[in-house]
Amino acid sequence: MTTTANHYTLRVGARAELCATIKRDHLAEAVSIGLTAEDLTEITAQGETAREADRRQQTQLAGLEATRTGRKLTAAEIFEREEGLRNRLPAVVSSLEATLVEQARWLSALSFARYRIRELPVPEAALAADPEIKRVERVEREDIPARLEALARFCTSMLEAGREPIVEALAARMLSRTELETLAADADALARQGRNLPAAAEATAREAAAVAAQRKRWGLVRKMIRSLCAGVPALTTKLGEC
Repeated sequence: MTTTANHYTLRVGARAELCATIKRDHLAEAVSIGLTAEDLTEITAQGETAREADRRQQTQLAGLEATRTGRKLTAAEIFEREEGLRNRLPAVVSSLEATLVEQARWLSALSFARYRIRELPVPEAALAADPEIKRVERVEREDIPARLEALARFCTSMLEAGREPIVEALAARMLSRTELETLAADADALARQGRNLPAAAEATAREAAAVAAQRKRWGLVRKMIRSLCAGVPALTTKLGEC
Protein backbone atom coordinates (compact mmCIF):
# COMPACT_ATOMS: atom_id res chain seq x y z
CA MET A 1 0.00 0.00 0.00
CA THR A 2 1.36 3.41 -0.94
CA THR A 3 1.10 6.23 1.57
CA THR A 4 1.76 9.94 1.34
CA ALA A 5 4.74 10.89 3.44
CA ASN A 6 3.98 13.76 5.81
CA HIS A 7 7.34 15.46 5.91
CA TYR A 8 8.58 18.96 5.20
CA THR A 9 9.51 19.73 1.58
CA LEU A 10 10.23 22.86 -0.42
CA ARG A 11 6.63 22.69 -1.63
CA VAL A 12 5.34 22.86 1.94
CA GLY A 13 7.50 25.93 2.52
CA ALA A 14 6.43 27.54 -0.76
CA ARG A 15 2.77 27.18 0.13
CA ALA A 16 3.39 28.88 3.46
CA GLU A 17 5.27 31.75 1.81
CA LEU A 18 2.65 32.23 -0.89
CA CYS A 19 -0.20 32.41 1.60
CA ALA A 20 1.75 34.81 3.80
CA THR A 21 2.28 37.06 0.79
CA ILE A 22 -1.38 36.92 -0.19
CA LYS A 23 -2.50 37.77 3.33
CA ARG A 24 -0.07 40.67 3.54
CA ASP A 25 -0.51 42.18 0.07
CA HIS A 26 -3.72 40.82 -1.46
CA LEU A 27 -6.11 40.07 1.38
CA ALA A 28 -9.01 42.12 0.00
CA GLU A 29 -8.84 40.37 -3.38
CA ALA A 30 -8.54 37.01 -1.66
CA VAL A 31 -11.62 37.61 0.49
CA SER A 32 -13.58 38.76 -2.54
CA ILE A 33 -13.20 35.36 -4.22
CA GLY A 34 -14.02 33.31 -1.14
CA LEU A 35 -10.74 32.89 0.72
CA THR A 36 -10.52 33.86 4.38
CA ALA A 37 -7.73 35.20 6.51
CA GLU A 38 -8.05 32.00 8.54
CA ASP A 39 -7.31 29.89 5.44
CA LEU A 40 -4.15 31.83 4.72
CA THR A 41 -3.04 31.89 8.35
CA GLU A 42 -3.52 28.14 8.73
CA ILE A 43 -1.50 27.24 5.64
CA THR A 44 1.28 29.64 6.63
CA ALA A 45 1.41 28.56 10.27
CA GLN A 46 1.44 24.84 9.53
CA GLY A 47 4.20 25.29 6.98
CA GLU A 48 6.31 27.19 9.48
CA THR A 49 5.67 24.55 12.15
CA ALA A 50 6.75 21.79 9.77
CA ARG A 51 9.88 23.73 8.79
CA GLU A 52 10.87 24.27 12.42
CA ALA A 53 10.31 20.60 13.27
CA ASP A 54 12.39 19.54 10.29
CA ARG A 55 15.23 21.82 11.39
CA ARG A 56 15.05 20.36 14.88
CA GLN A 57 15.46 16.88 13.43
CA GLN A 58 18.42 18.01 11.34
CA THR A 59 20.03 19.40 14.49
CA GLN A 60 19.38 16.09 16.20
CA LEU A 61 20.90 14.26 13.24
CA ALA A 62 24.04 16.38 13.38
CA GLY A 63 24.41 15.86 17.11
CA LEU A 64 23.67 12.14 17.31
CA GLU A 65 26.85 10.12 17.58
CA ALA A 66 28.26 7.12 19.39
CA THR A 67 31.45 5.10 19.66
CA ARG A 68 31.69 1.42 18.77
CA THR A 69 34.89 -0.62 18.87
CA GLY A 70 36.88 2.58 19.22
CA ARG A 71 35.31 4.19 16.13
CA LYS A 72 33.25 7.35 16.27
CA LEU A 73 29.90 6.93 14.55
CA THR A 74 27.58 9.66 13.31
CA ALA A 75 24.08 9.32 11.93
CA ALA A 76 25.02 11.41 8.89
CA GLU A 77 27.88 9.04 8.02
CA ILE A 78 25.68 5.96 8.44
CA PHE A 79 22.94 7.42 6.26
CA GLU A 80 25.56 8.16 3.60
CA ARG A 81 26.49 4.47 3.63
CA GLU A 82 22.78 3.62 3.59
CA GLU A 83 22.46 5.61 0.38
CA GLY A 84 25.27 3.60 -1.17
CA LEU A 85 23.38 0.41 -0.38
CA ARG A 86 20.12 1.84 -1.68
CA ASN A 87 21.69 2.92 -4.96
CA ARG A 88 22.84 -0.64 -5.67
CA LEU A 89 19.52 -2.37 -4.99
CA PRO A 90 17.76 -1.92 -8.37
CA ALA A 91 20.74 -3.38 -10.22
CA VAL A 92 21.05 -6.22 -7.71
CA VAL A 93 17.38 -7.12 -8.04
CA SER A 94 17.65 -7.05 -11.82
CA SER A 95 20.64 -9.41 -11.84
CA LEU A 96 18.92 -11.83 -9.48
CA GLU A 97 15.67 -11.71 -11.41
CA ALA A 98 17.39 -13.23 -14.44
CA THR A 99 18.23 -16.55 -12.73
CA LEU A 100 17.11 -16.40 -9.09
CA VAL A 101 13.60 -15.03 -9.23
CA GLU A 102 12.70 -16.02 -5.66
CA GLN A 103 15.69 -14.14 -4.28
CA ALA A 104 14.81 -11.08 -6.36
CA ARG A 105 11.19 -11.15 -5.22
CA TRP A 106 12.21 -11.64 -1.60
CA LEU A 107 14.60 -8.68 -1.68
CA SER A 108 12.01 -6.45 -3.34
CA ALA A 109 9.34 -7.47 -0.83
CA LEU A 110 11.69 -7.10 2.12
CA SER A 111 12.55 -3.54 1.18
CA PHE A 112 10.88 -0.98 3.40
CA ALA A 113 9.54 2.26 1.96
CA ARG A 114 12.79 4.10 1.35
CA TYR A 115 14.19 1.09 -0.55
CA ARG A 116 11.00 0.04 -2.32
CA ILE A 117 11.75 -1.25 -5.83
CA ARG A 118 8.60 -0.83 -7.89
CA GLU A 119 9.65 -2.55 -11.12
CA LEU A 120 8.73 -6.00 -9.77
CA PRO A 121 5.10 -7.08 -9.27
CA VAL A 122 3.53 -7.15 -5.84
CA PRO A 123 4.73 -10.34 -4.08
CA GLU A 124 2.41 -13.30 -3.84
CA ALA A 125 0.60 -13.91 -0.54
CA ALA A 126 2.99 -16.65 0.58
CA LEU A 127 5.99 -14.36 0.16
CA ALA A 128 4.25 -11.44 1.83
CA ALA A 129 3.65 -13.67 4.87
CA ASP A 130 7.40 -14.25 5.35
CA PRO A 131 8.17 -13.18 8.95
CA GLU A 132 11.38 -11.47 7.88
CA ILE A 133 9.49 -9.34 5.40
CA LYS A 134 6.90 -8.43 8.01
CA ARG A 135 9.64 -7.59 10.47
CA VAL A 136 11.22 -4.98 8.21
CA GLU A 137 7.96 -3.86 6.61
CA ARG A 138 7.33 -0.28 5.57
CA VAL A 139 9.11 2.49 7.39
CA GLU A 140 8.24 5.99 6.25
CA ARG A 141 10.19 9.04 7.41
CA GLU A 142 10.30 8.35 11.14
CA ASP A 143 12.59 9.67 13.83
CA ILE A 144 16.29 9.05 13.37
CA PRO A 145 16.59 6.10 15.78
CA ALA A 146 13.70 4.35 13.96
CA ARG A 147 15.44 4.83 10.62
CA LEU A 148 18.67 3.42 12.04
CA GLU A 149 16.88 0.47 13.60
CA ALA A 150 15.10 -0.33 10.33
CA LEU A 151 18.39 -0.12 8.44
CA ALA A 152 20.02 -2.54 10.89
CA ARG A 153 17.14 -5.01 10.49
CA PHE A 154 17.26 -4.66 6.72
CA CYS A 155 20.97 -5.50 6.57
CA THR A 156 20.67 -8.32 9.09
CA SER A 157 17.88 -9.98 7.14
CA MET A 158 20.00 -10.02 3.98
CA LEU A 159 22.85 -11.63 5.94
CA GLU A 160 20.81 -14.59 7.15
CA ALA A 161 21.30 -18.14 5.87
CA GLY A 162 19.74 -18.75 2.48
CA ARG A 163 20.31 -15.21 1.22
CA GLU A 164 23.89 -15.70 0.08
CA PRO A 165 23.07 -14.86 -3.57
CA ILE A 166 21.96 -11.39 -2.47
CA VAL A 167 25.15 -10.82 -0.49
CA GLU A 168 27.23 -12.08 -3.42
CA ALA A 169 25.40 -9.77 -5.83
CA LEU A 170 26.13 -6.82 -3.57
CA ALA A 171 29.77 -7.88 -3.28
CA ALA A 172 30.00 -7.93 -7.07
CA ARG A 173 29.06 -4.26 -6.90
CA MET A 174 31.75 -3.51 -4.33
CA LEU A 175 29.68 -3.79 -1.14
CA SER A 176 31.17 -6.73 0.74
CA ARG A 177 29.62 -8.95 3.39
CA THR A 178 31.93 -7.36 5.95
CA GLU A 179 30.74 -3.88 5.00
CA LEU A 180 27.12 -5.03 5.24
CA GLU A 181 27.74 -6.57 8.68
CA THR A 182 29.50 -3.41 9.86
CA LEU A 183 26.68 -1.20 8.60
CA ALA A 184 24.12 -3.31 10.46
CA ALA A 185 26.13 -3.20 13.70
CA ASP A 186 26.84 0.52 13.46
CA ALA A 187 23.22 1.39 12.75
CA ASP A 188 22.07 -0.78 15.64
CA ALA A 189 24.57 0.82 18.05
CA LEU A 190 23.52 4.34 17.16
CA ALA A 191 19.83 3.44 17.23
CA ARG A 192 20.18 2.14 20.76
CA GLN A 193 21.75 5.39 21.90
CA GLY A 194 19.22 7.45 20.00
CA ARG A 195 16.31 5.78 21.79
CA ASN A 196 17.36 7.79 24.83
CA LEU A 197 16.86 11.03 22.89
CA PRO A 198 13.09 11.69 22.47
CA ALA A 199 13.44 15.06 20.72
CA ALA A 200 13.61 13.63 17.21
CA ALA A 201 10.51 11.48 17.65
CA GLU A 202 8.56 14.41 19.05
CA ALA A 203 9.69 16.67 16.23
CA THR A 204 8.79 14.04 13.64
CA ALA A 205 5.26 13.70 15.00
CA ARG A 206 4.81 17.47 15.06
CA GLU A 207 6.15 17.80 11.51
CA ALA A 208 3.82 15.09 10.20
CA ALA A 209 0.78 16.64 11.87
CA ALA A 210 1.59 20.09 10.50
CA VAL A 211 2.15 18.87 6.93
CA ALA A 212 -1.06 16.85 7.01
CA ALA A 213 -3.03 19.85 8.30
CA GLN A 214 -1.54 22.14 5.68
CA ARG A 215 -2.26 19.65 2.89
CA LYS A 216 -5.88 19.35 3.98
CA ARG A 217 -6.50 23.12 4.10
CA TRP A 218 -4.58 23.68 0.85
CA GLY A 219 -6.70 21.08 -0.89
CA LEU A 220 -9.88 22.87 0.20
CA VAL A 221 -8.86 26.29 -1.12
CA ARG A 222 -6.36 25.47 -3.88
CA LYS A 223 -8.66 26.44 -6.75
CA MET A 224 -9.42 29.80 -5.20
CA ILE A 225 -5.72 30.47 -4.68
CA ARG A 226 -5.01 29.56 -8.30
CA SER A 227 -7.77 31.89 -9.44
CA LEU A 228 -6.29 34.75 -7.43
CA CYS A 229 -2.74 34.10 -8.60
CA ALA A 230 -3.72 33.94 -12.27
CA GLY A 231 -3.95 37.72 -12.50
CA VAL A 232 -0.78 38.52 -10.55
CA PRO A 233 2.53 37.51 -12.22
CA ALA A 234 4.54 37.57 -8.99
CA LEU A 235 2.04 35.26 -7.32
CA THR A 236 1.89 32.99 -10.38
CA THR A 237 5.63 32.43 -10.07
CA LYS A 238 5.29 31.52 -6.41
CA LEU A 239 2.36 29.25 -7.17
CA GLY A 240 4.56 27.29 -9.55
CA GLU A 241 6.66 26.22 -6.58
CA CYS A 242 3.63 24.90 -4.71
